[in-house]
Amino acid sequence: MLSRAPIAAAAVLFALTAVSSARADLGPVIRVGDVVPRCSGDVCEVEVATSPLPGRSALITESQVISALASAGFDDHTLRIPARKRLKRPGRKAEAAEVEKRVKEAINEVLPAGVVLEGIGRVGNIEVPKSGYEVSARWTAGAIFHRRTTVPVDLLDEGTAFRSIPVSVQLVQKMHVPVALRDLPVGHVLTRRDFAMQPITVEGRGDELAKEPKEVVGKRLQQQMRGGEPFVARHLEGIPVVLRGERVTVISQVGGVRISASAVARQDGAVGERILAIVGSSSKRLWVEVAAPGVAVVAP
Repeated sequence: MLSRAPIAAAAVLFALTAVSSARADLGPVIRVGDVVPRCSGDVCEVEVATSPLPGRSALITESQVISALASAGFDDHTLRIPARKRLKRPGRKAEAAEVEKRVKEAINEVLPAGVVLEGIGRVGNIEVPKSGYEVSARWTAGAIFHRRTTVPVDLLDEGTAFRSIPVSVQLVQKMHVPVALRDLPVGHVLTRRDFAMQPITVEGRGDELAKEPKEVVGKRLQQQMRGGEPFVARHLEGIPVVLRGERVTVISQVGGVRISASAVARQDGAVGERILAIVGSSSKRLWVEVAAPGVAVVAP
């Protein structure tokens, strides 16, 4: 069989839209007899360096084939080749609905966590190989959320892109956050029965919202809440469970060693807040994080 790789490097087709490493079978166009080793009979295949899009054609000339053979070291040959040959790559028209479905599936695979595909721009009918095709998408928009952006999509034939298209997409950002189960008044102290973790469309509010139950439980509402609304962190006021001048147990743990010491709080503090404390008779000042009434841990 004729060695394809060296020939592929030199056989360049006259095509405006072309892709590398696609295979075209010249069939009886090349007849080299027994001069070329491992050639099956009189017919050899040539893998050309470029190939037309599915359903399109491109021109290859006798001089190109001769030059390719010469560059591969086959100078002594007998050829009966037409002066020029038009190669057509078989294809079929894939309807827009089919292509868009597969494009959506490919885009969903590359979206960042918490980002959901809402819709894409029209892709339209596309000529594809008869043998089938794959779709691959690349996320290039980075970590910052954009409501609308463009995702590059490649249509592949046996792993090689035969067409690349920029697809316009509309996105929404969703997140599981605490959501009020009913209307709640100003001043209400929240318990676990007041909310549930639910997925919501964030729409750029991600940094404002309380994201974990521990950010909500035990907090006092500073404004009225309606059922179904997420909690905004700045509207939640921590209720002090440690008061200034009160004795607290300070816990410090390093590896497997855990030490408890008595301290005096120098500030009021709600659960999760950092306060200053003075430890024992040493008068050493430490930043501690309130863990529960009368208990704090050494803050990192």
